[in-house]
Amino acid sequence: VRMAWPGDDIYDIGQTRRLNLLAQCFSERLRLRIREELGAAYSPGAWYAPGESQRGSGWLHVSIGVSPDQVAKVVIATTALAQELADKGIDESLLDQVKTPLIKGLSARLQRNDWWLGTVMSRLATQPFRLAWSRTIQTDFAAVTAPEISMLAKRYLLNAKVVTVIGTTP
Repeated sequence: VRMAWPGDDIYDIGQTRRLNLLAQCFSERLRLRIREELGAAYSPGAWYAPGESQRGSGWLHVSIGVSPDQVAKVVIATTALAQELADKGIDESLLDQVKTPLIKGLSARLQRNDWWLGTVMSRLATQPFRLAWSRTIQTDFAAVTAPEISMLAKRYLLNAKVVTVIGTTP
């Protein structure tokens, strides 16, 4: 089961970082609901892919590998969870659960040549603002609050706009 909610482009980097955290919060809740409560899949996940080709493009993705007899239950549970996050928001404990390891890992990431080459330098000629983005990554992520993420959940986790794809392997 693949599900995707329309997002936004990468060019508001503060929002993009917060949408990444929203996806991580969603992923953590999926793990609890789909794996722990329903026992339907071992590793459900969510991630955010901001668009770069045009303004306003991007998607918050969910991927859950389940048996065909679990599909309907998982789709219902996932849309219910998205609605719950949109309605109730993200609490501080959930945000801290995903934000703390991310912040701790940023120092190591910023020391890696592959991060600089793949994320910043490879696009610097056409997107010089990426260098400024790299300078704010630690302080920006540290400043993220639960109300900000909750606002994004309410804005983007709209089940009326979700795209659901159900596929099988041959």
